[in-house]
Formats: sequence, C-alpha cells, structure tokens
Amino acid sequence: RSSSNDPLFASQWHLHKQTDVGVNAPAAWDAGYTGRGITIGVVDDGLQHEHPDLKLQYAAGDSWNCNGASSVLPTHGTECAGVCCARRNNHICGSGVCPDCKVAGLRTIAGPVTDLTESSALSHHSLDIYSCSWGPMDDGYRLDGPGHLLKTTFAQQTQRGRNGKGSI
Repeated sequence: RSSSNDPLFASQWHLHKQTDVGVNAPAAWDAGYTGRGITIGVVDDGLQHEHPDLKLQYAAGDSWNCNGASSVLPTHGTECAGVCCARRNNHICGSGVCPDCKVAGLRTIAGPVTDLTESSALSHHSLDIYSCSWGPMDDGYRLDGPGHLLKTTFAQQTQRGRNGKGSI
C-alpha cells in the first residue's frame, strides 16, 4: 500500500480514509491514479514555483500573471497548489492528492479583480482542472455572483475544455 516518507503526511487527514471526509489517496495511488498527464490551474495569488514540493510539477508555459501584480508574495496559491500536487516521497512537507500532475499558477487575486480578470484566468489555455478557492465579493450586505464574462467562460470551458470533455 502506498504511503509517503514526507514528514507531514501522517497529519494530512484529508488524504486518509480514517475520517468520513478522507479521500483515501493511498488506495488511488496504488490503483495508478496519481495525476500523471493532467494539469491543474491554481487561480489565486500566484505560486512560489521554486518551492521544492512544486518545482518539478510547475508548468511555466501554462502559468500567467492575469493582472500584472508582482508585489504580493504568493502564499495562499502556494498552499492550494501543495494540497493538489505537492511531490510525494521527497522527505519535504506533505503530499498532494495528485502528486504527479503539473500545476499552473494563474495569478488573479494579488491585485484588482474584475469579471474580465476572472474570465481570462479560466480561459487561459485549456487546462484539465481549475482550483479556485476564492469567490465574488460578499461583504455581509450583498452576495455577489459571477459576472457575464465569467458565466460565459464557465459554459465554454465545461463544453470545450479537455478536448471536448469539459474542464473541471
């Protein structure tokens, strides 16, 4: 049975079936589902692509700074990328759910975010999976939703992405 020699792996409860919400990643890895051949786009504040858990998976050609921001150190995007695809068995940190996939950083929330910015990020190249752990403005007085461009992009990507299978 697959495990990991990474020091934080035992603490990654979300990867283990020991809880009701665990995904049983080791069983998936044993069955050959490691993410090889897919690219996940992390739409966030960017990636620290030189991080040793992400460096080998970084897809520079699929990455893009969507709003030109450069002064923010990407921390949340790096954390999200680690959950997705941190390299397994390298004695560093923990493991990602898909430790053999590629990861693209699509930097949006490091600067002003508009409907165009969000739409551009989700239509930049045709990636397999997009990880978006952010959302429209919700300040307690209003619950905002996706704008017209983003709704159109969602529809297009779910139909045309991944060579017609739809991006996830």
